[in-house]
Amino acid sequence: FAENVLNEQIDKTKKGEINKDLSKIRQMVDDGYDLLTSDADLDGFGELLHEAWLSKKNLSSAISSNYLDEIYDKAMKAGALGGKLLGAGGGGFFLFYANRNMHEKIRIALKDYQEIDFNFDSDGSKIIFIHENQ
Repeated sequence: FAENVLNEQIDKTKKGEINKDLSKIRQMVDDGYDLLTSDADLDGFGELLHEAWLSKKNLSSAISSNYLDEIYDKAMKAGALGGKLLGAGGGGFFLFYANRNMHEKIRIALKDYQEIDFNFDSDGSKIIFIHENQ
């Protein structure tokens, strides 16, 4: 539950245990913005995703699990440069960044999991509802 994750983070923050990780994650926002708004190679953004994942896992023991770590590790060993867990409550998914020439290798490594196609949209997040009778 999100409440348990947040309570652990609050406790660790009060004890000063995760201040370094929180500061690092905050700095990554600026670094990511700079990468995405420049002519820099986007591989750096993939690597930034990986650093963020490692720091975020330090915030709470409930951020990840052995199951999620296995998925992440399979993708990284197959050529992903970084990833991010999206969604919550057992219904989330990973977004991985990788060079195009590594996509098929990653698909093979993650063949037991569903792949979801996506496109970038300049309008931001939207909720899409599909009625079963349509």
